[in-house]
Amino acid sequence: MNLGQAVAVCLYELASRAFSPAKKTHPLPTTPLTDTSAEHDPAAPSADLELLANVVEEAMVAANYSPASMRDANRHDLRLLLRRLAPTKADTRRILGLFRRILWRLNRPQAGN
Repeated sequence: MNLGQAVAVCLYELASRAFSPAKKTHPLPTTPLTDTSAEHDPAAPSADLELLANVVEEAMVAANYSPASMRDANRHDLRLLLRRLAPTKADTRRILGLFRRILWRLNRPQAGN
């Protein structure tokens, strides 16, 4: 699976949990990722979403996600998506950690090159 596909799967899972009704039982067993106790936490502040968007965008550029001509459109769409998902501060921190790790891996020199 390439980085773009992995990001799409992660964001799909986040969106499906964010927009699923609270009374609906989720097919996955309850784990910290599927725990619904944080459903009533307020959405992360705009500054946190902006930081997350910047790191995700940096990962997209490092991964050669799309041509340079599409970066402005991708930047706009990414910010709209993050606001629509309305992740909590804790969710934003977790996602930020994930993308920082991805970015670290992408920027790390490969052994044998």
